Amino acid sequence: MTLPYTVENNDITMMIVQHTRRSTGRRNASTHSTDCMRKAPGGQNSWPSPSTPIISGQPFRIKYLEAVYAHIAQFSGVLHWNGEQILNWYVTRDKRGEQ
Repeated sequence: MTLPYTVENNDITMMIVQHTRRSTGRRNASTHSTDCMRKAPGGQNSWPSPSTPIISGQPFRIKYLEAVYAHIAQFSGVLHWNGEQILNWYVTRDKRGEQ
């Protein structure tokens, strides 16, 4: 199984390669992406947020990642799942014959 992946929202791309400011990079890419997807018509949407503990988990960066999750969590119907949870949902759904 493969999961969707966005290079643009990856902390390595934003902070290490593009040298985006901590205060705007993760927040802007993440909140703009989720706001856009939330408004998309119908269907289920998946928004991957690739984060590297050695980068986004640093004490001087973690508050920006926490702000992104706080923004996303304010909307109903949003689930925060890791890859294993997504896989378990998919396998269970597939066994039930759902599409």
